[in-house]
Amino acid sequence: MLTRAFPPELIGEVIAECGRVEQRHRLLPARVVVHFVLAMCLFFGQGYEEVARLLVQGLEREGRWAKAWRVPTTAAIGRARLRSGPEPLRALFARVCRPVALERTRGSWYRRWRLVAVDGTVFDLPDTAANAEFFGRPGTGRGQGRSAYPQAGVVAPAECGTHAVFAAEVGPLSVHETSLAQRLFPALDEGMLVLADRGFCGWAFLLVHHALRDLMHRAALRGRHDPDRISFTRSLRIVRRHVTGQVALSPSRLARATTQSLREIGERLLPARPLRPNPRVVKRKMSNWALGRVSGCDQSAGFALAVVPDPADHVA
Repeated sequence: MLTRAFPPELIGEVIAECGRVEQRHRLLPARVVVHFVLAMCLFFGQGYEEVARLLVQGLEREGRWAKAWRVPTTAAIGRARLRSGPEPLRALFARVCRPVALERTRGSWYRRWRLVAVDGTVFDLPDTAANAEFFGRPGTGRGQGRSAYPQAGVVAPAECGTHAVFAAEVGPLSVHETSLAQRLFPALDEGMLVLADRGFCGWAFLLVHHALRDLMHRAALRGRHDPDRISFTRSLRIVRRHVTGQVALSPSRLARATTQSLREIGERLLPARPLRPNPRVVKRKMSNWALGRVSGCDQSAGFALAVVPDPADHVA
């Protein structure tokens, strides 16, 4: 999946654009570091050295690694990531991540408008003084009154049918989501219907998420299924099994391997998703009160709509 979505030639281009080409031979060149960070997001929960082993085992099996290669230490990998920085990943995101739904993709269109949802979340960050100073820590009602880790706020638009994220803005917790959302306006095209919750107030993860959603979308089109019936968790497990063996494949063998992955992803479908029977409610952590449900379908819990009009349309 990663090799298909992010070919080595493309990674080499963005590394050159960002001025990260090495001046001397290293055990961890910049292109390998980019692949490593993407693999780290795919195999989250594994240590640096284990991810490095998984990354190169496909190359060794295919005989594509020129000489014996020892697994770098965690400290060496950390230094390589500092040398690379976030710029290549940000540039790669801008080059690759686009809306992927076609006209025949179910759940992706309302009339002639592409359905897009905007929402925000937070990512935990390494516990460093620099991250804490710039991004900040959320408050808590227990202990020292602050979170153990700094957090970054992220706002991103995603296609409703495919769930593919195609833009993102990251900022400190002190910047409100609405301010981050305004920076996304240039990513919205004419003819998009943008939805956001009422009161709408990490680049590598987003890259891997987009690549996986694109693969799921292709599997849905191949079987003429609704993309919502393709399991994200099961697709992730399938990709994890195949990705290390695909990194060194030739284009023809990669195409066959991709077809096999698409077949597996589309074999077992989730049940058809029912419509929401209750309005959305605010979930609060560590609350002493039980969550109350509103009886019936209270239509007051609505959402905001924003239309980027198509000049060809004249909507009253």
